[in-house]
Order: sequence, then structure tokens, then C-alpha cells
Amino acid sequence: MGVINPQDSQNRSNNLDVTAFFPDISQKIQISPSFFSRIKGMVFNTQKNDEEIRTRAKLVEKMNELQNTADDVFNQLFSIREDLEKMQFDQRLFNSITSVIDPLIKDMGRLRHAKDSDKHDTEVVDKYQQWINLKVKPWVKLLANQAHDRNAVIHAVVRFTIHASNELIDRDLKVINEYLKHKIIDLRLTSEVHQKLQNVLVEPLHRLAALRSAPQDLSLEELNAWKIKVDKEREESSNDALDAIDQVIEQISVDAANENGEVLVENFDEIIDLEESVPQLLKEISRFHENEQPSVEDQEILQGFKERLIFLEAEASRLEAHLELTPELQDRLDVMKFELSLARQKL
Repeated sequence: MGVINPQDSQNRSNNLDVTAFFPDISQKIQISPSFFSRIKGMVFNTQKNDEEIRTRAKLVEKMNELQNTADDVFNQLFSIREDLEKMQFDQRLFNSITSVIDPLIKDMGRLRHAKDSDKHDTEVVDKYQQWINLKVKPWVKLLANQAHDRNAVIHAVVRFTIHASNELIDRDLKVINEYLKHKIIDLRLTSEVHQKLQNVLVEPLHRLAALRSAPQDLSLEELNAWKIKVDKEREESSNDALDAIDQVIEQISVDAANENGEVLVENFDEIIDLEESVPQLLKEISRFHENEQPSVEDQEILQGFKERLIFLEAEASRLEAHLELTPELQDRLDVMKFELSLARQKL
């Protein structure tokens, strides 16, 4: 390669036609607006897809880490359970411990099923984190280090049982709240009914929430009796709350049905009145036109017919405006409207 002459480079620079890099504005360049939209959409979708791929990759990586930790802790827990069977525990304490450990093992099975379904999302990751950190690890640590400390184990069983009971109470409160919201939204209940629902729920919800308070110094015998009592009262309070909602809704339905029934009865009677009055008017008008010897009172008679016709037409229109008319009543009303049109033609 030869040496570049600075002068030649300068000459080439001077001879460079920079206008070649720019479009000739003397010619009209037509670019569809949708072209820019497509380019923008491609860039946005590419960025979005890249972000989703990175997010999913992080979740999968985190999921795998949690799975490895969960498998390790699960194996420790299962091993501890086997060791407990060999220890000299009385049957009551052993049953209390296994009543805690066995559900945790079942939880692990469900979480493993969630992972096998390839559901890599925040919900599953959070379940792993909660299960490992809050439920399993404390028990592994306790039973690995203090399994022979009867008081420590009993205290842990009591705390765990109370916590599990409170979780059930929170679940029931959530179910009641969701059920109430469902009824209010779907039935479009008024503020008055909403207030009535709140009033009837005060007592059962107060009883349910009060069950969260529990003594911490229970013996195993007392814990078992307490749990039976709390489970029964929790179920009763929850059912009372749901029943209270249903009773209010049912009463609203009954009141609405009675009101609609009264309206339907009233409309039915008015249809019958029309069915008597309209044919009678049509018959009188027909007879009037059959009379070959008109009298001086004919104009007054015709005016009376017109006034009656106007009144009956107004009644028919008013009834038709009622949404409570059944299809059968609507058909009967249509017949009356047809006869009224015939009467008007004869006038």
C-alpha cells in the first residue's frame, strides 16, 4: 500500500459532492404514513419481545434456583421425619409434629406439579419463596437442632397451628368479601341495600375476626380442644355471613316479585277494560253509520265517539309503555289497537 499524499486527500475532499448524500428536493418524495407506523411498530415489538425474553429468562433461572433449594430442604425435612419415628416421643407429641410436617410435604408435591406445568411466573416463584422461607426452613432448623427439647417443639407446634388457623380465617373473610362484591356488582344493588348488607354482616364478621385472638401458652391437650372449637366457630360464622347476604338478596327478590305482580294484575285488569270498551265503541260506530235517517244530534254523537276513541287510544299507549307487560298481554293489546284503528277509519 502506498503512502497517502495529504494533498491528494485534500483534493479528493474538495472534489467530494456532498449533495449526493441528500435527496433531490426538486422531486416530490411520497412516503405513506403507514410506512412509518410499520417501522415504529417493528421497533417497538422487537424491544417488547426482547424485554419479555429477558424477563422470562430471569424467572426461569430464579425458578431453577428455588427448585434446587426446595429439593434440598425437602430432603432434609423428609429425613428428619424418618428420624423422628426412631426417637422416643410420646404418641401425642409425635402426632402433633407430623400434623405439621406431613402437610408441608404435600405442599411440596403441589409446588413440584406447578413447576412441571412450566408455569414460570411470579405467582409460582412467590409460592416457592414463601414455602421455603416461612414454613419449611424454620422447621428444619428446629427439628435438626432442638428435636429433644420438648418445650421448644410444643411451642413451635402451638404457634404453627394458630398461624394456620388465622390463615383459614383470612381466607374465609376474603371469600365473604368477594361474594358480597359479586352480588353488589351483578345485581346492581342500591346504596340502601348495600348499607343493609353491611348492617347484617357486622355481627358474623366480628365473631369471625375475633377468632384470630388465641392464647400462646397452650398445652398439646389444650391446643387440640382449642382448634376443634375454633374450626367449628369459624365455619358457623362464615356460613352465617353468607346466609345473611343470601337472605337480604332473597328478600329483595321477593319484594320485587310482589311489586311486579301487583303491576301485572293492574295491567291485566286494564286490558280487560279495553277488551270490553273498544269492541263496544266499534259496534256503536258501525250501527251509527247503518242508520239511513241521520238526526240533528248526529254531530254530537260523532263528537262523543271521537272523545271516547281518543281516551281509549291514550290508555292503549300508556299500557304499551309498561315494560311489565307479558307477551300474552302485549298480543291482546295489539288486537285492541287494531280495532281502535278500524274505529278511527269509520269516523
